[in-house]
Amino acid sequence: MAPKRTKAASRIKPPYTRGEPEDYIVPPTYPWPREEGTEISITDPNIPKSSETRWDKEASRHYNTLLNTNIFPTCFVDAGALSDLGLHEDLHAVLQVLGIADLYHRTHPLYPDLHSISLETLTKIYEMSKEYTQTSFPRMFIPEQAFWKFIASRDFKSRSASQSHICNPVLRITAKVLSNLLFTKDQTSKVTQGEMQMLCVGVEDELKSSAIGILTAPMITSPGCVLVQMFVDKKARVVKGSLKKDRSESLLTPLFRHFELDISVYQCNETAAFIDVPYLINCQILRGETTYSFLSQDGRNLYCKMPQPNITPLSDVTNIYFIPDA
Repeated sequence: MAPKRTKAASRIKPPYTRGEPEDYIVPPTYPWPREEGTEISITDPNIPKSSETRWDKEASRHYNTLLNTNIFPTCFVDAGALSDLGLHEDLHAVLQVLGIADLYHRTHPLYPDLHSISLETLTKIYEMSKEYTQTSFPRMFIPEQAFWKFIASRDFKSRSASQSHICNPVLRITAKVLSNLLFTKDQTSKVTQGEMQMLCVGVEDELKSSAIGILTAPMITSPGCVLVQMFVDKKARVVKGSLKKDRSESLLTPLFRHFELDISVYQCNETAAFIDVPYLINCQILRGETTYSFLSQDGRNLYCKMPQPNITPLSDVTNIYFIPDA
């Protein structure tokens, strides 16, 4: 007697009944090559559920998620615009102390279809300082409260600390730059503990040379590790399907070139995006092309015309506190 025909068995069809020859062998690169920008069927029987050597269903899910993610050019620092405001020299000096000035000034085109990462290569390409070696920020940072009170006149609370609380325009824009590129936070002005630590280290020499009583602590966290962790976190969001928007992918282009990948066959977005005057107006840092908008120490909205060479440079520790003339 023939074995009983089950419903599951009836759905499994041999290759030739699916329009493929009976001796069909699935290519090892399947489902590639294929038209870019088209979703891959998760139910394709020729794609294995899991594989270490072939494109599998998990990779297909990630690819489909990325197709539905809005990938925009990274916003780099517009040196000319910030120089006109009298802020770029000090901003560059802070980023130089942190060893990441090149990261924010070298613009790159965007290849939204390519994703790769290498900590060692990133550190070399962006000439990041190798002085900092730790992979994450310490939970305890001694100057935390004293420093935040000095620049924002309030206690530091990670859930409520905001860039808008920072009075000095150089430090405030530095916080925005750090959050955009190193912490990939384009839509929020919240200040994390790691960002606050980097701000403090950026003006460490100025704090040491003064007698205001704020202790300092050396930064040992590698900016390269922070950058890589940002991309790792993004990958986790891709896996979860929660990544809807991204502005960090332009930072990967130097890696593609370093590894001599043939990127000529991929779509390239040459549009440059900058942290410039329109950007700062949109972030409510500027009110008009030359008017700086900030909160006073008692929470009032104040404005001052830029540039202000007497009160914005960080070389004078009083300017870090930032008290414009009435």
